[in-house]
Amino acid sequence: MISAGIIADTRVSHMFLFDGCNLHRLLSVQIRIDNTNSMQDCNILLLAPELFITCVSDDERFASEVYDYLFSTLEKQRQFEEGKDIRVDKQNVVLLDNEIKVDDSAMVPKGMVKWALESFLRQDKEKFKDYGVIEFGDGSTIGKILHPSKMEMLTCEICGFFTPYAAELTTHRMTHFGI
Repeated sequence: MISAGIIADTRVSHMFLFDGCNLHRLLSVQIRIDNTNSMQDCNILLLAPELFITCVSDDERFASEVYDYLFSTLEKQRQFEEGKDIRVDKQNVVLLDNEIKVDDSAMVPKGMVKWALESFLRQDKEKFKDYGVIEFGDGSTIGKILHPSKMEMLTCEICGFFTPYAAELTTHRMTHFGI
């Protein structure tokens, strides 16, 4: 508990917490109140309010198939100890055209969603041999994975940056060497 008074000094740092399934950003704040000489710690766990999954495929039924599989898989997870807090229903796990929205009220760990999506792809390895799940920020994409070389893109060998323009790649490479 932080005592009352005027905040005289703060120090903020970002840490990451891995709970075995998800990587969470933890904001650590140290606060010094004007009437004390000591710093007091506060830790704030930052959680994403909702998760969006974009489904990309030539098959127009792909998004609904992914949604049905994800929904049923998450419902089944409720029977296990790790999934006892999950609240899955048609209001908090919703299919919107080619996107699936998982609301925070569903209490579904992000790692569990990724596992379910990858499990969907593994059920028919021949059909989904070029498919994968990519996470970025609070979103994920499930669909066909294309290597930049198949898209006529040029790739930086150092960091993986890609562009269709040779001059841009040359300029980019120079930034690695401080030129």
